[in-house]
Amino acid sequence: MMWNPSQMGWLWPVLTVLFLSLLGVGVVLFARWFSNNADRDSHARHQGAALDTAGERFARGEITAEEFESMKRSPGS
Repeated sequence: MMWNPSQMGWLWPVLTVLFLSLLGVGVVLFARWFSNNADRDSHARHQGAALDTAGERFARGEITAEEFESMKRSPGS
């Protein structure tokens, strides 16, 4: 028995929609992952710069050792 493509004519549009949907979901997930990594890297750089500034202020005597330790322990302040 030979396969007749007209018998499966409904399958190609369904597979095409399924493929395009999966491709779209993959692109969205990749974009979110890439965005989250960029945000994390930016936050780490910002936090490092803030700690450097606090270290410089401590070295100049503008803040006490307790204030410097407090700044190191509490992220985002």
